[in-house]
Amino acid sequence: MGAQFTGEAYFLHAQFTARANFRDAQFAGWAYFEGARVDSSAEPNNVWPADWTTRPAKPDNGEDPAFLYLTTAEEGPPPHT
Repeated sequence: MGAQFTGEAYFLHAQFTARANFRDAQFAGWAYFEGARVDSSAEPNNVWPADWTTRPAKPDNGEDPAFLYLTTAEEGPPPHT
C-alpha cells in the first residue's frame, strides 16, 4: 500500500537520485514539489502524483542540466491529489 499524507506534504527542493514512485500515495492536502529535482537517468522509472511532471533544467537560471525539475502539469495553483 502507498504512503498516506494526512496534511500538506512539502517536497520543496527535494532531490531524487533513484526511483520515486508516488503511484499509490494518498494526499489529504496539497502536495508541493516546487524546485524538486530528479536525476535525469532515473526519470523514466518515476511515477509522480497527478498533475506533476518534469521539465528540462534551465542552466541560465542556475539549474543543473544533469537533473530534470518537477513542475505542475498546467500553470495555476499547486495540485491537490
